Amino acid sequence: MGVGPAQPIARALGDVVYGRQSMAVKVSEEATKKYMHMAEADILEQQTSATAQRTWGRGVIHPLDRRYRVWWYVTVLAAAITGWLIPFRLAYLSVRYDNTHVQGAASLEVALSCVFGLDIIISFFVGFYDSHGLLVMQNLPVAANYARNRLLIDVLTTVPFDAIVLAALRLPEGPGSRYVALVGLLKLGRMYRVGVMFRNVSYNLNLGLLSLTLLRNFTLCLYLLHWAACGFWYIALQEGQHDMTWVAQEADILQGKSTAEIYIFSFYWAIVTFATLGYGDITPSTTPEIVYTIVYVAINVVVWAYVLGTITLLVTKQDEETGQYRQRMSALNTYCTANNLSADLKHTMAGLLRLHMSLSNEALGDEQVLAVYPTTIRRKILRQLYYTQLKECYLFAKCGVKFLDALMLGARVELFLPKVWGASCTPAVDAAARYGVHMQVHCMDDVQGLL
Repeated sequence: MGVGPAQPIARALGDVVYGRQSMAVKVSEEATKKYMHMAEADILEQQTSATAQRTWGRGVIHPLDRRYRVWWYVTVLAAAITGWLIPFRLAYLSVRYDNTHVQGAASLEVALSCVFGLDIIISFFVGFYDSHGLLVMQNLPVAANYARNRLLIDVLTTVPFDAIVLAALRLPEGPGSRYVALVGLLKLGRMYRVGVMFRNVSYNLNLGLLSLTLLRNFTLCLYLLHWAACGFWYIALQEGQHDMTWVAQEADILQGKSTAEIYIFSFYWAIVTFATLGYGDITPSTTPEIVYTIVYVAINVVVWAYVLGTITLLVTKQDEETGQYRQRMSALNTYCTANNLSADLKHTMAGLLRLHMSLSNEALGDEQVLAVYPTTIRRKILRQLYYTQLKECYLFAKCGVKFLDALMLGARVELFLPKVWGASCTPAVDAAARYGVHMQVHCMDDVQGLL
């Protein structure tokens, strides 16, 4: 068979129906992950081939290299620890690095700075994908890209400017040194890595979107509460012996308490205010405390709106899909009753509707999954999935590879329950016959399923 009529034949056979078993939902779900894995593996294989590596710069690291990805998650963990340690040390511990009472916290902070300093050096040698999706692995473009995009924020959040200024000014422990130590809050900028991590794992199909959303919102609220608790105590600490501070009002309770117990009191105020309960047992009294509370409550409004909005969106989508299914099933029952259809036919129609709704809601069909990929990738995937089954079918046993590729690209796959007639003689079959293809289809068993 020549190449010329292959495309008209594929178009003519596009309406031919191929049967599948009722387990198609489970198979399609596995096929979705298989499609993504095959596409990513193919791209990575091409980019890491011996030919591609000849153009790589010396010492340049592939951005998907496993060892680098492990290192990246180490920096994410270090950023998460930084987000907790820096405000806590500023509010509850000594801000001077030479204080013997906080050597543990100071040593940990120095170790974290060393991790991010090493990450700056490594980042100069990590390849990247340009705006066209092409992998760039040459030394000069890689270094220039990092210097242009991330170097400034990494330097500002890594260099201990607070320690440098305190050492230069030789300020003793007190309100002045704690004001200077506010410069150390620049290190919180390291936490952009946590946001990038959550954005990346949101594309991981092994994690449920609802669970991931709840974890992300919980992390956001936890850090906000921690920062608010540290800030509330810091303000009272800076005002010293002022009789109106919340610390002075609760002096009988806080006297003799350890640092951990004082932190729990501050955290209690933060979470009660965040939840808008307002028990009134711990209240801001001075002007700085009131201003701080106003800003904190304003931020809470935005955070609550974001948290409720993201969760509501997911729950509403699930309710919408359920409502759509119930509406269509109710319409089917009304239609069958009005037209006095048999119970067997009604049962078959209901089964097909459930199968259609499950696939349309989850977008597991070939057309939905492969629509975004170029023709070469789609041809390779379809050939691996369906070529063997088509060659075993007597109808296509003597057809060439090019014809079968065109057929698989142009055919439309439909799903049927077992023992349901899957194909019949249609104008599409007659059109195909004019090109020398003869089809004898009497029942579903004569048509080889694509899976």
